[in-house]
Amino acid sequence: MKAQMIWDFIYYLYSCTNMGAILEKRRLNDREINTLVEEIKKFSNPLTGKKTWKSFKKVYIVTSQKDLIGVCGVRKLNNWIKPGPFVVFQRYHHQGYGRKILEAIVDDYSAENIFIGSRNSAVAKIAVRLGFKEISSFWQLPNTVKLYLLGTIFDFFSINFIKEFIRKKPAQEGPYRFFVKKK
Repeated sequence: MKAQMIWDFIYYLYSCTNMGAILEKRRLNDREINTLVEEIKKFSNPLTGKKTWKSFKKVYIVTSQKDLIGVCGVRKLNNWIKPGPFVVFQRYHHQGYGRKILEAIVDDYSAENIFIGSRNSAVAKIAVRLGFKEISSFWQLPNTVKLYLLGTIFDFFSINFIKEFIRKKPAQEGPYRFFVKKK
């Protein structure tokens, strides 16, 4: 099993290298976190600041010549895995980097239940292609996932959240959609 994971990782390195990028699993450094937070400020989601990114011991990171292309953290929720926050820098959208990151996560956690929640239509398309099942209602989600989602609301509700929410233009993304892939 471990040998297979190593070969899978080499495959991802190879395939991303062919796109001019490298996929790594490691902790973000302070420079990368600052760059990431600045990129996120361009979007409507005010929830992911430095504290969030520093909380991850390992993050899936795609870089090219030391430039960040995209990142995705992974959270363990009892018997579920939740990829995210997930960011691909705007200038790299629609080039396959987001798909490569999610493919690597799905492969690495193939023996686990995986939950994806997103407003982003590109993420939704990738999830469907990777065999995730869309769940039509929050109330149909597994209890572990519902508790996590409710907890995030309370964790992020603060004066800073409200200021950022007001500062940004309203989201032009679609409704929040839920996807699950059971082991």
